[in-house]
Amino acid sequence: MEKRELLEMIARADKEEWEELDLSDKGITELPKEIGTLTHLTQLYISENELTYLPPEIGNLINLTKLELQNNQLSELPVEIGQLINLSHLYLWNNQLSQLPSCLDLLVNLTAVDVSENQISQLPLELFHLPILQRLNLGSNPSLIIPEDVVNLANLTHLELGSNNLQQLPPVIGKLTSLQQLNLSYNQFTHLPAEILQLTNLTQLDLSHNSLEQLDPEIGKLVKIQRLNLGSNRLTQLPPELGNLTNLWELDLGLNQLSQLPPEIGHLTNLTVFNLSFNQLTQLPPDFTKLTNLRELGLISNQLTELPPDMENLTNLTRLLLEKNNFPFDIPPEVHQLSPAEKIKYILQKQK
Repeated sequence: MEKRELLEMIARADKEEWEELDLSDKGITELPKEIGTLTHLTQLYISENELTYLPPEIGNLINLTKLELQNNQLSELPVEIGQLINLSHLYLWNNQLSQLPSCLDLLVNLTAVDVSENQISQLPLELFHLPILQRLNLGSNPSLIIPEDVVNLANLTHLELGSNNLQQLPPVIGKLTSLQQLNLSYNQFTHLPAEILQLTNLTQLDLSHNSLEQLDPEIGKLVKIQRLNLGSNRLTQLPPELGNLTNLWELDLGLNQLSQLPPEIGHLTNLTVFNLSFNQLTQLPPDFTKLTNLRELGLISNQLTELPPDMENLTNLTRLLLEKNNFPFDIPPEVHQLSPAEKIKYILQKQK
């Protein structure tokens, strides 16, 4: 968008008292100071441009509740951002920010902040004084240090810390008992952080792409978990207590080193999606066939030689992946194209 066109749009928005303005993906390299005249705006979208800075006049938009600035080239934010006291959503992911202004604590109405995919190593402590913040994404800031002050975010329900080279968590994380979703994927954890076991309100936990070698049996206390991703780790076995997580409907254990499953896996009767591909399983326990709500089951690249006789009980399956196992008979390519029920029937007949 040419500067002239941009100024014309801003003038029109000012005249007509627009409350929403979308300038996303317009090739904008500079935001003119005239943006500050749009005091009626409540939502401003300027993502996917080439902005390197924001004019101080951005602080005039005191009625803004949502500001999207992701996918630009911003290296800093003006202190005037602290004047946007009605802001509830601030999205800044995929920029070049190395720090955040300390005036963030003035934005007391913020409920969602996303500063992922930047170059932030140290966060201003003022960020942790936001009284009603519920969603915080700090992922993909590889040198980031998580301060103890994170404990002040008592209302936090969603926390994203993926791809931050973390090997441990500050102990106070365990006091964020309102947390429902926690993403710790693509880090360097070798064991389940003990702090997680205190977060008994978690419904979603992502620990994929770490170096976990075993699971603490205490994981069985996270009984509200509905989605659990432990894929791409080094797990060789699972604790029986995993069977306590009866609210699970999605479980990813793909790309590990599991050679067997505990019988208690059959307690997870609410599972609808279960990925076990790329492990070393030689068989499935008989109780596996109690998972009658399964709709998607991945078993690619294991060492299975047979299926349990009652596998036909899994009548809700819509997707079953069984390629690259060790069945003692050939499975023609066309069989893999059949429905799950027909595929199971074929294999069970061959086993007789």
